[in-house]
Amino acid sequence: MRLGALLTLGVVGVALILLFLGPDVRSLIDTLLLALALAPPIIRQSPRAFLALARLKYWLLNTSSTWELEARFAVVGSGMDLRSLSRSLVANQAKGSRTLLEADDRCIFQLTRRFTVELTRPRWEEVVPDCAAGDEELIVSISPTTVGYRDSRHFLEGELLPLLELLRKNLQTPKELFSLTILLAGDNPFFGLYVQLVGCKAVEEFRLQFVLPAPHGDGRVTVDKEQMTVVSSTIEGLRKAASSALAFRVPAGGICR
Repeated sequence: MRLGALLTLGVVGVALILLFLGPDVRSLIDTLLLALALAPPIIRQSPRAFLALARLKYWLLNTSSTWELEARFAVVGSGMDLRSLSRSLVANQAKGSRTLLEADDRCIFQLTRRFTVELTRPRWEEVVPDCAAGDEELIVSISPTTVGYRDSRHFLEGELLPLLELLRKNLQTPKELFSLTILLAGDNPFFGLYVQLVGCKAVEEFRLQFVLPAPHGDGRVTVDKEQMTVVSSTIEGLRKAASSALAFRVPAGGICR
């Protein structure tokens, strides 16, 4: 049976169930979840359908994930005032933001009562890669933060990236590197697709890496069994690579390894 015919049967089946259950929202969600459970024959013929249905399931259940970010900024010269930078970042945020610790080489503050940010200036005796002599490096770490799937785009676009853009504006940095790790609490759709295609569940290690095509920035996404890691040397590359990862989609022209 062709994919189109199977999809038609699926739509008809859902329509019949809705006819009996009515338009109640909870019933609709239950019905859609039931449709997901009945979808394997269609999924086996279309990886795109598998990932699309996985995305729908994550959205319906609002599956949570844990986000961690580390950013490194090269700073020209050696006059960086970490305390002033920390106070400026807190002052630019909404109510509920507050400073937790202030020191010459380390500051910690909480933003909108949601996540904690740590600014660190490596000690001189530590090796600071990619920095010219006399320059400094700022390391920004965001503590593990739980984010629901339906809130993930807002968290990325409305909270995380604006903070990084504000940091870049304040520092006038010539070089930066971002690493975002998303620990998946639910089933990893990319891994599930691999198991579906290979037909073997006893997989000890799994890794997929894809690089965004040039027009989309320099983002790189690495997918393991339980997490996705996005690395980029630009904020725009981070935005586009993270969006692709969260959509469980390899962009057209992306290179898989």
